[in-house]
Amino acid sequence: MQITIFGATTQVGKQLVKDGLALGHTIIAYGRNVFTANFPENEKLILKNGALFDEDAVKHSLQNSDAVLAALEGSTDGTDFTRSLGMKNIVAQMKKANVNRIVNIGGPGILDGPDEQMRMYDEDFPEEDVPVSAEQLKALQWMETSGVNWTMIAANAIVDGDPTGDYFTEINRIPDMGSDKVSTGNLALCCFRAITENLFENTRVGIADA
Repeated sequence: MQITIFGATTQVGKQLVKDGLALGHTIIAYGRNVFTANFPENEKLILKNGALFDEDAVKHSLQNSDAVLAALEGSTDGTDFTRSLGMKNIVAQMKKANVNRIVNIGGPGILDGPDEQMRMYDEDFPEEDVPVSAEQLKALQWMETSGVNWTMIAANAIVDGDPTGDYFTEINRIPDMGSDKVSTGNLALCCFRAITENLFENTRVGIADA
């Protein structure tokens, strides 16, 4: 498959590029700093330099791709709209380029807690994490209303690590079993499985290492 990755130079994005190539996919790595990110040399890796809000550049990066992976980051103080407005542009250009599948990385605030409401609304949810969760909720809403086939995967915490395949997932919630974190490798593996095996379509998913 050919897969376009937005946020390719972030912590998760770099792992997505690495593991996507290892799985034999053609990877389009899109971002402003992709040429200085020290990606491994690979004939199936195509670097596309561009801004997330550039409509033409984003659309061009999607040509002939089968799916999209998004690992968008930005500041956490509520003044950065990369996660929401970036997603707005991505799904708009996906529609124009006839690309229908996207998997997006979110955070724990957009998953449900014990009371079945999103954790970002819980009284004990960390106040400093609310702005990022609000941005990720807007990104989720852009995907939901776009008509594309979407998945949003989130964990309590993400740490660097190679894929092992030993992880748990649960629809809409952090899994009750397992660790309180997930490795970048297992998160990437879950993302690629969601695309290639048609898993978790149009839903939120929690993930945790076993």
